[in-house]
Amino acid sequence: MFSVAASDGVVTRVVEQGSGPVILICHEGFDDGSSYAAVARLLARKYRVLRFCRRPYRTDLPDGADRSVAAQVSDIEAIVDAVPGEPIIVGHSSGGNLALEALAAMPGRFSGGILYEPCLAPALDPVPTQAAKDAFLSGHVDEAWRTFFRANIGNSSLYTWLFSSCLIWPHYRRLVEGLVLFDGAGIEARGDRRAVFFTITAPVGFIGGAMSPPRHAAWIDELAGRLKHVERVTISAVGHNAHYFRPFTLARLIDQFALKCLG
Repeated sequence: MFSVAASDGVVTRVVEQGSGPVILICHEGFDDGSSYAAVARLLARKYRVLRFCRRPYRTDLPDGADRSVAAQVSDIEAIVDAVPGEPIIVGHSSGGNLALEALAAMPGRFSGGILYEPCLAPALDPVPTQAAKDAFLSGHVDEAWRTFFRANIGNSSLYTWLFSSCLIWPHYRRLVEGLVLFDGAGIEARGDRRAVFFTITAPVGFIGGAMSPPRHAAWIDELAGRLKHVERVTISAVGHNAHYFRPFTLARLIDQFALKCLG
């Protein structure tokens, strides 16, 4: 593990595994980076894999801390400055949106990007999203989670129930705050960034899940149709969750695309 300081002085702790070319992982929402532990462990056989907890989900930051997308990009810039070469950046869902922001803001700093169903603004259904915020601020964490998840993630009721069962642990209840109040809201606050993302020239690989909601594929369609040097693959029998249920497949796809980026 090592630490870096962003331009605003906020220190980010980075978990590192393995050695070799650098892969930097930007985790999805409702997570602190630990969900990619299995994928990182597999990739660490060939790569130096870096993970960090994104600001919307950091419980160590004080109230009022800057958790915006721009602040998260500054964290990534500090990490990239601290490692040699041009990393591969991997982003999942809202972390995929962040990876797009970093690729656009830091041209020439990455060998490529690998994005698992990155979301685009307008990404959230405003009515249930506001209802989820109201529920959270009223102290109804479980209701906030279910409302947000069903409206914006759109997976099966079983998948919703499985994640809802995690809320018996305080750690996961704290992650709901980041999801409902900061993460999606930060993306929405940036507005429509497609024109910016279309300027990305680094090679980009897109990964989707065959069982994901249709709009996830639509986001990939729009990006893949405009970016250069694009590859795309769909993983069968999973949705937005291959890092949990198909980590070997996801790690293999990341490895295959990373090798192409690195030449």
